Amino acid sequence: MALTELYIDPSIAGNSGAGTVGDPYGDVEWAVKQANMPVGGVRLNVKSGTAEVLVAALNTAMADTSEAGKTVAWVPTETGPLIVQGYTASQGDGGKGSISGGGSVSIMTSTSYVMFVDMILHNTGSGARLLQLNNWSWVIRCELHTSTNVTGVLALGIASGVIDSYFHDYSGAAIELNEAYCARNYITSSAGVNKVLVGCSGACYVVDNIFDVSNITDAALSLHDGGVANNNSFYNSVAGTKYAIQVAASTIGGSITNNIIEGWSGVGGIGIKIDGSQSGIRHIGGNAFFNCETEISAPSLWTVLDIGDDETLLVSAFTDAPNADFSTIDTGNIKAGALPKTFGDGAI
Repeated sequence: MALTELYIDPSIAGNSGAGTVGDPYGDVEWAVKQANMPVGGVRLNVKSGTAEVLVAALNTAMADTSEAGKTVAWVPTETGPLIVQGYTASQGDGGKGSISGGGSVSIMTSTSYVMFVDMILHNTGSGARLLQLNNWSWVIRCELHTSTNVTGVLALGIASGVIDSYFHDYSGAAIELNEAYCARNYITSSAGVNKVLVGCSGACYVVDNIFDVSNITDAALSLHDGGVANNNSFYNSVAGTKYAIQVAASTIGGSITNNIIEGWSGVGGIGIKIDGSQSGIRHIGGNAFFNCETEISAPSLWTVLDIGDDETLLVSAFTDAPNADFSTIDTGNIKAGALPKTFGDGAI
């Protein structure tokens, strides 16, 4: 069964329209209150230009069965997913739709089988995350910003992920993962201090991301059991005193390979920090370090399978990191190690 295509233009009157591309609904909340969840799922196409401003998180509106003719809560399923995607003139043309939390509410919470594609999600204030998604949910080519919630702006469950997205102007963790994927994102440091930018529980895959740190951060990336960190770029412009990658105590398995780590040069700054007494075998290799006080710190009881090719660079591997150009330059063997995506090449 094909997706049902519904269209929303936030620039027109809210409680109006037929949901077609020629006569779109006026807002997302009105769209989800019009009928029961269509068989086969639905794509809400949100027109670029004017931000949709929510008065309640979308899951609240989706659960509302008080509307006339609506007898079943609009809850996405495996066979009936929900896609929220931006457009300018036609479905899937790459235009960025925009949804605001109005400075007080989340965009969506506690929902599975959801995708946000080509969207700007922002302004949820101190009491709400931007998104709190459960299992089988994805965030693709989105910009997420302006949240002061200290517990993080995005939480994802198993078989979920965030890719090709841009995070800025937030105060908590950018992404909290649980057995999920994090790939090809551009992640700037949060407005708060002593935060973990990306926190992982279980076997998460963190690959091809750019971490651009400009304040005091506990760790740009925190890994747990089975976590994988490959081909990421870590840059710290303020002489970092904590860690680019931190591996939690009692972690078992996983790998840290082909990453570029630069700028953890302050007192106590460490590129890869492994905490506590570990009992597993972790692959570490192919990483390149520049301007770090300590490159790798691990307890003596911890077993590491060193696959080689770690190296200390004499110059930065990045073309112009202070101006967000993270394309790599030839610095000896670095091309055999990390090969990150450049900012702008799929990052946002």
